[in-house]
Amino acid sequence: MAASPAVLLCLACAWLPALGGAAAGVEQAEAHLMFRSAFTPEECARIAQLFWERPPELDARTIPLLPNMEHDQFRVARVNRFDDGTLGSRGKLDFIFLRLAALLHGSHASPLLAVGGIDVDALRSVGASTDSIAAAARNLRARVAFTLLHEFTPRPGDPSPQFDWHADTKPGDGKARSLNVNVMLSAPGVDFEGGDLQVGSTRVAAQQGDMYLYPAAVVHRVAPILNGTRLTLVVALEDIAADGDGVVSDDGRSSLARRRELYWAHVEASYQRLATGPLANESKLHILHGEFLEGAGRNAEAHAAFCRAYAAMGEDAASAHARQFFSDGVSALQRPQGPDLHLAERYFSMAVCISPGLEDAADALSVVRDAILQVDAKSKTHGAREERDEL
Repeated sequence: MAASPAVLLCLACAWLPALGGAAAGVEQAEAHLMFRSAFTPEECARIAQLFWERPPELDARTIPLLPNMEHDQFRVARVNRFDDGTLGSRGKLDFIFLRLAALLHGSHASPLLAVGGIDVDALRSVGASTDSIAAAARNLRARVAFTLLHEFTPRPGDPSPQFDWHADTKPGDGKARSLNVNVMLSAPGVDFEGGDLQVGSTRVAAQQGDMYLYPAAVVHRVAPILNGTRLTLVVALEDIAADGDGVVSDDGRSSLARRRELYWAHVEASYQRLATGPLANESKLHILHGEFLEGAGRNAEAHAAFCRAYAAMGEDAASAHARQFFSDGVSALQRPQGPDLHLAERYFSMAVCISPGLEDAADALSVVRDAILQVDAKSKTHGAREERDEL
């Protein structure tokens, strides 16, 4: 049974004294927004118990990366417990959204919230009444894509639980994901060791009861768990059309469209900063950047990002990959069914991109590109002749 409106308002009332100014324990970093001690240990146990009743879904896999990179795989090892709608529909999670709404109401406007479509100034303008907090909580619930419990527990014979570098959304994937809201339910150093969350280049040093938000499209990872059990609540928010978003401005875009442009611009800036700075030597960062660019339809830039992924592996490894791509290009030209010029061009191009000094690959690339131009020219001439014959 869902909690009554009166009960919900009482839950919100408990947090109203903090709403006169900035909420206590708020920390804003470049990559995330942290609300310290948002939940008590007892409330953390309550949340964990709610999801513990959901069926576990083991997610343990390795995903090959770019060609010839199979030895350096993307790894996932965790257990998920999803709310299938039962907890939400019965009001079991309402107190979480009331707490988040109250904390947001008491916080200052944040660029991270703005790119996620949360207008704190508008929220504060409606006042600090229990009615307004409850309304804000309902709006937040309407934006939830899913909620789940992440469990990371080492098991004999299993790979160390972790979630390697990844991004939860990218342009063109059909999702409306905006912000991840996490609550650390376990006590680091007590319940588990290891398992640090890193968002971009920032380590999120969350303690039990902390609530932290970060853009879902910004790269992040959970380091391997050494021992114990790490439990976190994950609430995935979407940026959805709200009142007024259907109104098209003079530039022909809706408010929602402008917010999404702001969101992707923020993520792109994060990739650029990381790729040329603190994560320049992290191959997976460049791969994810390439996938981001592919989703945005920027294929030439994506190719360059994938090239940087190989170069980031170090001079010797990069040189070996370049030679392998050169060999793959030669094989594409020697296929029994006939040469594949375009495949060879892609291989030689990657070899030259990774190692510009590989002269054999550069010469082969030039020859193949000339051959492609000649084939295309002959094809056009043949097509023109067929048109004349038809006349």
